[in-house]
Amino acid sequence: MNTPPDVNSELNFVRNIMRDAIGVMKLFPEGFYKTNSNRPEIETSLVMFTPSVKKILADNKIQAWLKQVMESFPKGFQPVFIQSSNIIAQVLDSFSGDSLPTLMELSFRDEKAFMLLNSLMQLRSERKDSGDKQEGFELALQYELYRRQVAAGSPYGQLLTTLLGRDALLWLRAASKDGYGKMQPHEFSRSGWIDIWTIKNQIDIEKEFLEIPPQYDHLSKIVVALSWTLAALASFIPPDIFLGEALPTITSLRDGRLTVTKGQYTVGAFHPESMLKLVQILAEGLVNPLLSAADLMWVAVSLAHLHEVKTSVTRTAILNEGRFNIFLSHRGLDAKLVLSESVRQLHAEHGVFLDCLTLPHGVINRSFVFGSLAKSDKVLIIETENFYHSDWCRKEAWFADALASIGAAKVERINLDSAKERIAIEGPLSRRKPQDYALNYPVTGRVLRDIDDWTREPNMNSLKASGYPIHFLLELENVCKGGTREEDKGWIEATAGTILQTLKNVIQQCPEGDPFDVWSAALQLCFAVFGIGAYARSKVEVRQSIDEMNAALKKIIAADLHKHAMFKENGQHYLALIAAAAVLSLTGFTLNNNILPLVQKTLHSVARLQDGLLLADARNPGPKRDFQLQFIVKLINNNIGSVGIVQNADAPVHQQQVDGFPLEILPCVTLYPGMKDPFTVSA
Repeated sequence: MNTPPDVNSELNFVRNIMRDAIGVMKLFPEGFYKTNSNRPEIETSLVMFTPSVKKILADNKIQAWLKQVMESFPKGFQPVFIQSSNIIAQVLDSFSGDSLPTLMELSFRDEKAFMLLNSLMQLRSERKDSGDKQEGFELALQYELYRRQVAAGSPYGQLLTTLLGRDALLWLRAASKDGYGKMQPHEFSRSGWIDIWTIKNQIDIEKEFLEIPPQYDHLSKIVVALSWTLAALASFIPPDIFLGEALPTITSLRDGRLTVTKGQYTVGAFHPESMLKLVQILAEGLVNPLLSAADLMWVAVSLAHLHEVKTSVTRTAILNEGRFNIFLSHRGLDAKLVLSESVRQLHAEHGVFLDCLTLPHGVINRSFVFGSLAKSDKVLIIETENFYHSDWCRKEAWFADALASIGAAKVERINLDSAKERIAIEGPLSRRKPQDYALNYPVTGRVLRDIDDWTREPNMNSLKASGYPIHFLLELENVCKGGTREEDKGWIEATAGTILQTLKNVIQQCPEGDPFDVWSAALQLCFAVFGIGAYARSKVEVRQSIDEMNAALKKIIAADLHKHAMFKENGQHYLALIAAAAVLSLTGFTLNNNILPLVQKTLHSVARLQDGLLLADARNPGPKRDFQLQFIVKLINNNIGSVGIVQNADAPVHQQQVDGFPLEILPCVTLYPGMKDPFTVSA
């Protein structure tokens, strides 16, 4: 299909802007972003009692400093920055009008907005009764609600707030002399960069692309390309420029409890050199009709490398990325079985990437494949009969060549027989470099300390306070608190029995999930057992994971999945699956090896633990598959990215949707005839 001439001209126009940006980035001296810019101290009153940078800029000292710093930037920086943001604003304007959803409408669509609105009303009521001044909290709530209103009324809301900052849409949709919004460098924020690596964020961005009519994909490509161009430009300059990062932020909102922090709580920073290469590749991909906006997005994510995360909390940033020696680009129809048999002969630590044997950890499929290709030293393009009949294979080949053009990978085109030989010769010498998640905070101890903490309810404390009997939870609690013998097979058997019996009792005692605290407390205890000998990054990450697990459990109950025949038959195993999935996501998909048999025993046949991923069997249509897909979607939609499915190549489920969730996003293993069945392994 030929691209209309006007579309080609628009894409080429934007590519030229990106090339201008590349030229500007090359003018920055090495290490310029580390320059100490000596920003004058911002008064606390200007930060805690204003939601906008405008009041900060009213300070003459800040204005003079900002002007001086911007004058030190290479010529052309500010014009290309503003022009790029202005084009994004024009695209937004072409899709949306001026109307925004009301707060009531927003609260029905956005659960967090509902919580924010309730907190705001409660805060105003308390302030009215007590006369206390809590302007900082109130303004933070108001502004966060307004941000969500604007994002809900705009296309690409998740994408733009992730790449350009939480206030990006406020600037881009603001009135302007020329009729369109724009952003200045000091209005930018890196506040969302760290969330690029959370599966919930990836899913939300992917769904935004799917909501745009296909005929406007070129506009989506422009938004992606220019948003990453702005992020790349921002990665070259001193971070003190981003005044919005000093504003108050809501860092915790759960069960009516609110925490507002001065400044952004978690900020990641990209390597400028990686961002320059990223824009170079995106500029060429922009005009390639083979590539979609989603392709460009995840190609860019695969090229963006973090060099630091500044915070007391880090979400899911990978500071030291894993690498492969060889990436096998192939057509599954022609080569999957042969290649999988060859790779299975290699030692366990080999560095050969084959998608069905190396599984996606906390990422959607498209991001997983592009990311693995970008992190491979060599790409073997296996040219079989049907290779170039596949758009996906052609995309892999394009990306491999693009990486080769900037010296980031070696690319060879070979046939299938040669590929087998290369695997046999080079595979034994290869070594996979694992990802380093920088985990050193013990999981189990934190859960046990929080299980009776009134600020962490629902938990055992809330059960005790309500007078609800908890005797059927005590044996499992004693397992957590007692001396563990996870290397003892007898301990594994006994503990698996205790977990399953406890969960079975929970379902019998509270079949409707009410009180919710009973189910939640039981899962937290399971979480603690599965987390023995495993590590997270911080206590806050452990708490966030518990919150995500509780949120997923609530959604499962609200959807009446606990009433389904499949749950009634295997409810204790499905509850164990929730806890195991949450722990795996928290711990970088790596549990204590001695605990792995315990996890699998508690899961029984509802899922198979393989390479840190919990796989459900989605090969056979019917009530079980329908239930499991709904169950897994609830977990992933609550940022638990350690679950996926196994499907057959001749009957894929990826083209279906579950509750509006496109299954093509779901982490997946596709089996071709003759390939090993992971579910034939005995428990």
